Amino acid sequence: YPDLACVPCHSSHTYSSVGAGFCNACPRNQYLKQNNALDLGKCMPCSKDTWSPPGSVGSDACQDRKPCKEDDVEESYTSCLGNKRDLVRHWKEPVTCKVDEDEDLLKVRPEEKGLPCPECENHQERTHQRECEPILTSGCAKGSYVVTELVLKKFFEWPRNMSQEVSGPAGVETGQADVVGGWKVEDEALKMTTGSGSDGSWSVQLLLDAEIIQPPGLMNFSLMLPRDVRWGSDVRFQINGMPMESHPNFTSKVTERDGFFKFSVQVFGTLAAGHHRLSWHYSSDFDKDDEVVAKFVQIWIQGAAGAGGSKCAKCPSGSEVAPGSVSCRICSPGSFLEDDSGKCSTCPS
Repeated sequence: YPDLACVPCHSSHTYSSVGAGFCNACPRNQYLKQNNALDLGKCMPCSKDTWSPPGSVGSDACQDRKPCKEDDVEESYTSCLGNKRDLVRHWKEPVTCKVDEDEDLLKVRPEEKGLPCPECENHQERTHQRECEPILTSGCAKGSYVVTELVLKKFFEWPRNMSQEVSGPAGVETGQADVVGGWKVEDEALKMTTGSGSDGSWSVQLLLDAEIIQPPGLMNFSLMLPRDVRWGSDVRFQINGMPMESHPNFTSKVTERDGFFKFSVQVFGTLAAGHHRLSWHYSSDFDKDDEVVAKFVQIWIQGAAGAGGSKCAKCPSGSEVAPGSVSCRICSPGSFLEDDSGKCSTCPS
């Protein structure tokens, strides 16, 4: 492709046509034809009943579709309405199996309607029998505010303010729970599972946006990793695009344990007031069958906007309770805190 001069495409998985300004990768179920200069800009479709991962090169990359099994079916739920929701079954993406219409598993096990909605996370309740909303304690004493706590540990549903970005040979895909090759809410857990259908380099970012309205924004999270996944290399944590190691107020503790999840990782730290983007990164070559490579136990952030709260705390000296009752604000110059009202008042002239 042209820059100041023509530059080769960076990978054997990518191609360009004559006069191109960029390189492309063939999408899923297609492959780049080899050894033919006239076809370097063409992606060829795999034959019927075969499939290929993104970025495939050569017809040998097309693999036979095997008969579909129970493991190829994925379950999801509709939004709650009237405190009820439906269970929907669909083929796990990417669909690499051969669907037998005479024994279609989706028809054998149809969707289930009218199931009860799950319980909400801590400090939340289901308002109007619909979505979970934060709840705040009432009746804090004069000069005290509600301490908010964002708690994610039940994982019945995809968490709010959380998104993900999956990068592979064919490009970048962003979204929430429906991104192929990304994190999923499954079996009441938030899991990262391999088996995206790509044999090239793959990386996933799980993103959580949080605003701290009352510092210090105490934070901790814990997750589980299997034996062959390493904390700090395969899985990494960043705050506002910077590695955790560059933040001296954050520490991690890794404990070995028995079972499939060999390592328990706990991270503790504080976040300053303001907006923060928290991100968990995983990168590897996805060339094996489905395998869980990480599972969250919980995420906890104190002083977060939009979260619920169940306890009160006294505002620091020289501060009053801010509107909304979930944070404090310092009395401005020329004012003081009245003991009787707990409010800032203008100094007498």
